[in-house]
Amino acid sequence: MTLMTFTNTDGKKRIHGRYDFHSPIEYRLIQDASNKIFESCTVNISGGGFCIYLYERLPVGQEIEITKNILPFPCLKARVRWVDEVETGLYRAGMNFIE
Repeated sequence: MTLMTFTNTDGKKRIHGRYDFHSPIEYRLIQDASNKIFESCTVNISGGGFCIYLYERLPVGQEIEITKNILPFPCLKARVRWVDEVETGLYRAGMNFIE
């Protein structure tokens, strides 16, 4: 079986196409006893995950629980796949759905 791939404008091949989707989101870090709620904003979304802006760097592999679910998918948890610094104090992270 061959999976269909999409090539984005950045030249990367992906299994799921990306769609612009800008919306506020709230999340908490899984396995963090403080249960602190963080606010963010989505950049884009696909069938496998989404991209968000962060105000602090999260480690790759960190799992989050979405506490304010406005995504067009019934996702409740996601895992950080990559993080890039956009400017001082602002990061962009790729997230994979895990539940």
